[in-house]
Amino acid sequence: MNDVISLTEKLVAIASYVDNGCDETAVVAWLEQWFVTNLPDMELTRQPLPDGRANLYVGAPTPAVLFVGHIDTVPISDGWQTPPLTLSRERGRLYGLGVADMKGSIASLMVALTRMSKSARSTAGMLIYVDEEYRFAGMKQVIADKLFVDQPPELVISLDGNLQPLMGCRGLIKIDIEVIGKSGHASNPANGVNAITQLMESLASLEQQMTQYTSPELGQTTMNIAYLRGGATMDVDNPEILQRSGNVIPNYAEGIIELRVADTRLTAQLVETLLRQLLQERDLEVKSIRVGADLGVWNQTRDTVSEQFLKTCYTRAGILWQPDDPRYRGYIDVQLLAEVIDSPIYVIGAGGDNRHGANESAAISDLQVAANLYQLIVEQWNKENSDEKS
Repeated sequence: MNDVISLTEKLVAIASYVDNGCDETAVVAWLEQWFVTNLPDMELTRQPLPDGRANLYVGAPTPAVLFVGHIDTVPISDGWQTPPLTLSRERGRLYGLGVADMKGSIASLMVALTRMSKSARSTAGMLIYVDEEYRFAGMKQVIADKLFVDQPPELVISLDGNLQPLMGCRGLIKIDIEVIGKSGHASNPANGVNAITQLMESLASLEQQMTQYTSPELGQTTMNIAYLRGGATMDVDNPEILQRSGNVIPNYAEGIIELRVADTRLTAQLVETLLRQLLQERDLEVKSIRVGADLGVWNQTRDTVSEQFLKTCYTRAGILWQPDDPRYRGYIDVQLLAEVIDSPIYVIGAGGDNRHGANESAAISDLQVAANLYQLIVEQWNKENSDEKS
């Protein structure tokens, strides 16, 4: 059957986290066969990635309405009360790895495509991409190959959210740091430079400086010290083994910071410059600073035409139009697409609870509502454009 529950069950059963030899290949192959069997009028195109994986594009070569959604999940975590790769149903909710993020939303869109007319479906496209939870390789390949650039869609819907529409997100900067201090006897702290405490003070000062980078739409830039390790070592070039002696000033420390950026002025290069200054002021030598991510701000200009169109669809679907607050949402890689096309972009998904955690779930009613809404969006777009031409 091609209802949202059975399709979500099939998708959840196929592991698509990227770890220990597992990736999205099997689920992409299953989706490819499903479209061949159930929607043979929709053209299929694989977009290869350098590592052998592939994105899958389904639909019109130049879609008017483009839906985008990733098919990878995070790895299985501890604490599941049900088998994570077996869909469970309880009190109107579905439980399973990826139900909320975002296999349930993909199932909802698949149902919507089967329900709409062939003519309406011919104006839609569905980009199923990989690696969103890891290094954004799938969306980066879309950008590298310049898909949708020459003839941008008139409307883009990312499935990476909930039923409250989202129209922006903060950027993401991730930096790994290694510093070298100076060892000495702990009885006289002035004889050394404590790499741990001085790195912590530097990061605390940096975090305070970040509060000045704000925007009215996205709020305040925030910083998270995600990892910290340090100690005394005889060889700072190979600091795997650190002493556990309390009487030695530690000469080595490393850390990872992640920033959620609200201000377009703030770049990884600027953060690195500020951080180097703070470390130098505290007599720390920088062994290495590595930028792991430098992803920009998505601060979309409000488009009244597309917004009014979607409000009409929401009304017809019986859903309250209540935009989500981007100040409290994570980075969404549709921002990369927003950098190269000027189409209005909205994030609308079925949502759910416990994303990235145990007992991930989604409400069956939300999955069904999302399917109805996706169908209405395509059909309403076709109706309005047909009316304009007649």
